[in-house]
Formats: sequence, structure tokens, C-alpha cells
Amino acid sequence: MVIDKYKPITITKVNVFIEKNDCGDLIIRIDDIRVPKKDRGNGMGRMEVENIIKWAKSNGINEIVLESKRDAIPFWEKMGFDIDDQGSRVSTGILNIK
Repeated sequence: MVIDKYKPITITKVNVFIEKNDCGDLIIRIDDIRVPKKDRGNGMGRMEVENIIKWAKSNGINEIVLESKRDAIPFWEKMGFDIDDQGSRVSTGILNIK
């Protein structure tokens, strides 16, 4: 399987990686999504996440994982991620793609 590198569709900075989980399955790891402050609230983050999900599906990848700052948890939950809020500055999230 050949997987192209993810290409952002907005001016958002996106760091996305393909890794193997403990079972050896390919997963997507979202390391960072940064919308410029002046452009926040315009739906760019949502558009990027929706495009990452589409990209994952097209490459046969069924899981996306991330680490999120606590103040971004509501965004990730709106995007469908199950967040394990550890109560610290950073929490983890998983989205199983159907």
C-alpha cells in the first residue's frame, strides 16, 4: 500500500503521521493542528480534520489518535473523538473510523 503524505487544504499548520499501533495496524496520529489566531472560528480546523478523516478512509486506515491540550477538548469531542481526559495539560483522543 502506497500512502501519500497528507496535504493541508487550508492555511492551517498540520502535522499528521502514519504509524503502527501495538497490534501492527496502521493508524493516523495527529500531532498538531494550528489555525492562525486571526483565522480561528472560521471552520478551518474542522475542514482539516474532516479532510484527514477522508484521507484516512481512502488509505484504509480505521483509527486516528491524538494528544490534545485541555482547552481544545470540546473541539475534538465535536469532531467525534473519544477523549481520555487525564486532568493534566494534555489528554489523549481516539476516533475509530467506520
